[in-house]
Amino acid sequence: MSRSAYLFLILISSLGYLSYRAIANDKVAPLSAGLMASLRTPQRIVTDRFNLEEGGYRTYGFTLDTDARIQVTSSSSYANINVMLMNSHDLAVFKKINDNVTAFWKKASDQTWLSNLLHKNEAKDLGEKIDAQNGAIVCRQSLSQFLTMRMDKTKTLPSGEWYVVVQYPRESLTTRNQSTVDLNITAY
Repeated sequence: MSRSAYLFLILISSLGYLSYRAIANDKVAPLSAGLMASLRTPQRIVTDRFNLEEGGYRTYGFTLDTDARIQVTSSSSYANINVMLMNSHDLAVFKKINDNVTAFWKKASDQTWLSNLLHKNEAKDLGEKIDAQNGAIVCRQSLSQFLTMRMDKTKTLPSGEWYVVVQYPRESLTTRNQSTVDLNITAY
């Protein structure tokens, strides 16, 4: 065999290996990101440990120049949390709804207001308004999980601007607990 035939065989074998690696392994870039992307090293987007108060949330944004596999891992020390992947439009809707819920909880801590509210049937109207708005939130189910203490998910995302929201849902009227959350986001 000639030297050029050997080089051609090595080139075809290398391309085959890189293609197989990108298809069979979720720890490398997808083929849609380009062949050279399968050679890049994993990039930590977020590594954070923080205290999250009941009723609170924290947002982490990142931009992908090409398609990439994203791994999101989280753990909560005390309570179930929501971990949601959103685009910028969905994040704006989420913030608007969260502001309405926060305003409700602040008013609800006033016992007189709460008593009047329960007698006037206003709570039902407000609850229906919030439920109707909740239907407008669209998060990527493949990288989202609700009411969980631990999560480890990997999925390919298209290029663009993305946000991961970690939320500790409000559970009680009188106390505000805290939970320590570990969050890691890695791009392959």
